[in-house]
Amino acid sequence: MTVRPLVFFILLFSSSIGAKAQLTNAIFSVTDFSKEISAVEITVNNFVFTIDKSGNIVSFNSQTDGDYDYYTNDLFGNRNGKLKSIGSTNVDYWTNDLTGSKNGKLKSVGDIDIDYYTNDIFGNREGKLKSIGKISVDYWTNDVIGSRDGKFKSIGNINIDYWTNDIFNTRDGKVKTIGNIDIDYWTNDFRGSRLGKIKSIKGNSATVYAVRGQY
Repeated sequence: MTVRPLVFFILLFSSSIGAKAQLTNAIFSVTDFSKEISAVEITVNNFVFTIDKSGNIVSFNSQTDGDYDYYTNDLFGNRNGKLKSIGSTNVDYWTNDLTGSKNGKLKSVGDIDIDYYTNDIFGNREGKLKSIGKISVDYWTNDVIGSRDGKFKSIGNINIDYWTNDIFNTRDGKVKTIGNIDIDYWTNDFRGSRLGKIKSIKGNSATVYAVRGQY
């Protein structure tokens, strides 16, 4: 787990989640030729979590100042050397998880609890991120014909879908919609250099935003 600077410009809005008001937005990274969302950054309270295409939290960043402290002498908890706190905010990790799919992964940042799928081998979600606070994360399962199996299906109330049955136009399996955002790609441009590349991203808002990423 690493802490890194923000990759994308963060636009915040306030929403009520649980008993406390939290600042939340989602920024999705899509690329020309990938058939998956490359990364998602969601802001919860004053923390930005980066989720990769495999459903792992690869980094998180604090938007507030504070000293960083790290775990020491925690060999049995698999936390030794990992980030322990940012200022007054404590950070913890899953330990002694008998399923083995959560061990060592981020468990909480302050009062934000984080969980992962377990016992979901046939659904291809085993060990993937399930929730950050009250924000649930789900993935397409049992969709072999539609080329969506294992990909992001929803994050909170943001539904995600992909182009299907579009093999000849090079869009099959690529990201089609993210909430109210529509994404299209160049087709039938064999003489040019645009074939398969992103043609348009329409419908971005201050709360849900898609950008052409670098992943």
